Amino acid sequence: MLMRRILRMLGTVLVLGLLAGCSFPDAAVWRAAAYKEISAAQLNAGEREAARLSAEEAVRAAEEARGTAFDEWAAGAAAAALVRLAPGDSAPDGFLTELQMDDWGKEAFPSALLFATGIAAYDGNLAAALSYAGRIDDPERRRDVESLAMLLAGSRSGVLQVVSDALAAEETKKNERADRLSILTVVLARHRDPGLALEVFDRVRPLIVDSSDSGMPAWVAIHEGFMLGVLDGYRDLLWTAQPTDVKSREKDAIVSVTVEIALAHARRFGADAGMRIVARLESGDDRVWAYALLAHRLAADGRLPGARLAATAALDTLRFSLDVAELDESTLVDHLPTTYLLAGEAVPLGPGDSDPLRDADRLFGSGIRKALVQTYLGDRTGAAFTLAGVEARLVPDDGDRIQLQGDDLETVAHLCWAYVLIGEVQSATDLAWRIDDPDIRAFALLPAVAALADRGDFASARDLAETMFH
Repeated sequence: MLMRRILRMLGTVLVLGLLAGCSFPDAAVWRAAAYKEISAAQLNAGEREAARLSAEEAVRAAEEARGTAFDEWAAGAAAAALVRLAPGDSAPDGFLTELQMDDWGKEAFPSALLFATGIAAYDGNLAAALSYAGRIDDPERRRDVESLAMLLAGSRSGVLQVVSDALAAEETKKNERADRLSILTVVLARHRDPGLALEVFDRVRPLIVDSSDSGMPAWVAIHEGFMLGVLDGYRDLLWTAQPTDVKSREKDAIVSVTVEIALAHARRFGADAGMRIVARLESGDDRVWAYALLAHRLAADGRLPGARLAATAALDTLRFSLDVAELDESTLVDHLPTTYLLAGEAVPLGPGDSDPLRDADRLFGSGIRKALVQTYLGDRTGAAFTLAGVEARLVPDDGDRIQLQGDDLETVAHLCWAYVLIGEVQSATDLAWRIDDPDIRAFALLPAVAALADRGDFASARDLAETMFH
């Protein structure tokens, strides 16, 4: 199933041991996440009492998910809602104590502690974060979660100590250390001083360069998204997961981490600063991919001048650099045709490239990415037309119910997320309600709940969360 493929790609702490023999997550998991989104939006709007009630609904949904596959995700969402509402309060502690009961899945308690730690650390409350992390029984997992807290809320010396400890962990396999250091570097780039992230990257690069796993930035995106905001996390995932598609060579983890550091510098100091980070890559092929990926990330941030600059640099590097050995324009067209849109150029189509939706049934295929870029460029009508084409390819049946199963049905659910990301919430809900499977339907409706909550329509968001799996 597609959802399990995503989770399998993400690896390490959050999804350890969750996948063997698991079905698609239960609808109650997505309902817990939905109420967590509503509670966070209400809290941001100053409606504290309403936020508390929504957090309690997240807890009730998590309890409905108890004992199902992925109940740890529901527990994490509920814990995040409670901790955000009342850091250090007795309500989160009471829920966390309940999770230690035997009838919860074995991962529910440590997962909730991970989420609680993360929320406290994102809020800058290191003491509370370390207190939550300290309740994790497994020493290795506790160390990893404490490292997360230190990276997000600790001192510079504490951060550097975490990195030194990770480099010195000789009892850990080399690839596992490389993965962990990739995560540390990406978290630093996204949430701390970009200069510190670059300093750390220069220290850990020799180890990361031997890793061919580019999934670590995607792990961070899904972790942050489920914890902090599912729409931003999903949009981020669409682009952080891209290197796993566009690179056929080994050592692409360096490209992924470089793009994260470049994005952090571009956000803080401007696009030119991000471009200078990409220019440090030795391989011309790597620079092409990194410039192109940076362009898409900047566009997603609304930084169109910088996005156009990076996209143009990708094309110029491809066309004029002598050290581009393996790439050509047909390869770039095949994997990232939207680079040309960002650069203001027409996509050069070859004999086999006349159908831009040929991979419409592929998770995060080019049709979905094209629609996002069209939206970034202000062409929402074109984006809606593109997704309608994907929908027509995926769902040829005009009946009330979609006659698909398995991966194909999950792909339809992901299309609902794409509709929400381009601002077509009604199209997303109309399509989602045609999905018979209650678990997949609830997943498809989650982004609509989040979008309604983000725009302040809490009544509609609550109504949808209440009915999403009935």
